[in-house]
Parts: sequence; structure tokens; C-alpha cells
Amino acid sequence: MIAILTLHEDLHALEVRRSARRLGYRNIHVVECDRISRCSPIGIRLGQRAGKGASSYCTSSDGIALHLAEAGVIWLRRPRAAQVETLSVSAKEREFVNNECSAGVTSVLSSGGFRGKWVSHPEATAKACDKVFQLQVALECGFRIPATLVSQSKAEVIEFYETYGRKIIVKPLLGVAEPFLVARMLDDPSLLSDEAYSACPAIYQEFIPGTRHLRLNSFGPIQVAAVIESEDLDWRPNLNVPIYRWAIPPDVETRVQRVLQSLGLEMGIIDLKLTPDGEIVWLEVNPQGQFLFLEPFIKTDLSGCLARFLIDCAS
Repeated sequence: MIAILTLHEDLHALEVRRSARRLGYRNIHVVECDRISRCSPIGIRLGQRAGKGASSYCTSSDGIALHLAEAGVIWLRRPRAAQVETLSVSAKEREFVNNECSAGVTSVLSSGGFRGKWVSHPEATAKACDKVFQLQVALECGFRIPATLVSQSKAEVIEFYETYGRKIIVKPLLGVAEPFLVARMLDDPSLLSDEAYSACPAIYQEFIPGTRHLRLNSFGPIQVAAVIESEDLDWRPNLNVPIYRWAIPPDVETRVQRVLQSLGLEMGIIDLKLTPDGEIVWLEVNPQGQFLFLEPFIKTDLSGCLARFLIDCAS
């Protein structure tokens, strides 16, 4: 069995399930972790006379009670989320429901006796979301990374700005659920107050020139990449630009595998950048990034690639 833990109507999960069933694998199920409240209940038994050990289940979007101990693969697509608002309650009560449902999902995962393949393991995923840690690992695995500073010091940021040709970017260490502060150029750090810097640390990086952004999708041994040609620092708001498949050089493929293995990830959606002279610079890996938007541009069935990987892991 393959269990996909995600959100209600998550297109990525639905497309991968459809692809798996098209390939003849029917025992694949979606658990909507934002509908635990009232719609997709969970249950756990511990230390009861009826049986030995732990027994737990979660409910699929089709209403099937899934015993995760029987699963060969759990794809942790989006396992933690606020609940869909099905209750007319106060903000404090809603916070309580959200916390309890999230904790319940965690308990089901930890107590269910699962012995199969995580895609990817919860601890590895959490650690890999540390942007500074993943940069360090990428550097150790042979990638060039942007010169990086994490600081709350105005003086340090100004010195960094001058050192790297007055072209640096700033981005959050973690951010929030809704877009609030995306990566952007920092025009003149001296114009910001000391209080603005001391409020919290941020990531400052040298600007990497070039207009060829690489989106590399790694599903186990399967790697597929695209070039996104954009003048924008962040290409995501505007996809009305040239996008086409990129042939991954063998040495890059090897280094990517080395990074993911070091991070303990079974899959990753990786952002790289090609400099004007063709050097490849590592920017970031998202353990569960978006990839479906690339399919019509590069004419590649990425959901099918991931489905085949999950099926192979479950076999």
C-alpha cells in the first residue's frame, strides 16, 4: 500500500494517485490531513487487552480505514496543516482543534508500526528545511553556493554588501505560511534602522548573475530538469517566459544524489542557477516542492515519474 498524507484536493497528490492507478497499481490512498476534524478521523490503541502492542489507523479521502503498518510507502506530501473550517468556534478553540489534529497525525505516524519507506523521513525532512544546513551540505558535496551571511548586525550586512559589489539579496530563514517576505535585492542596507536588523536574523547572499534558472526534480534515481529563462530574481510570479527541458550532466546528477543522500531525502525539488559563463550554483532544495507546472512546458510526465518511484519503493 502507498499512503499519501497531504491536503484536501492537493493536485500533486491526486495526479500521482491517478498515474499510479493508470500504471495498474490500485492500492494507493490519499489522507487529507487538513480534514481530520470531522471528515477523516484517526484512532490509536495502546496497552489494551484486545491486542498486544499498538494499533492505529487514519481515514483516506475515500473513507477507508488505513492501517499504516501495512503500508510499503508513506509519501509525506503535506502532513501538517490547519483544519478546514468545519466548526463555528472561537479563534482559541480553532487553534486547539488544529493543534490536536496535528498532534494526532504525528502520533499515528509514530505509533503505527510502519516499517516501509518514508518519502521522505519526517526527521530528515525537518532538518533539510534548514536553509543554512542544506547550503552547507551542498558545498561539501561539490556545489558552488552563493556567499551567505546570517546576521542581525547592520554593520555586518553593510560590510557584506560592499564586499560583494553592492549586489546582495535578502530572504527569510523560514518565513510564514502566507507570502510575506520573498527573496529580493537589498538596494542600500544603510537606509534601514538598527532596530530593523535586530528584530530577527535574516539570510543575506551574494547576487548570482544570469537569467537561466534550473528546476531539477529528483524522485529517487529519476532526475528531470528544466531551464526557466527569466530576468526576474524570483521567476515564480511570471511563467510567461521560455521554459524547456535541460539535459542534466552526469557530474551534476551525481552531486545532486550525494546532497539528497546526505540530507536523508528520497526526493527533492532543487533550484540551481546557471551563471553567464555556464557555472552551476546551488540555491535551495525543497523536500516537497511543486513540479506539476513544468509538465506542459517540458512535455514530461513528472507525476508518472514520481508514481513509478513510489511503486518501486512499495514493491
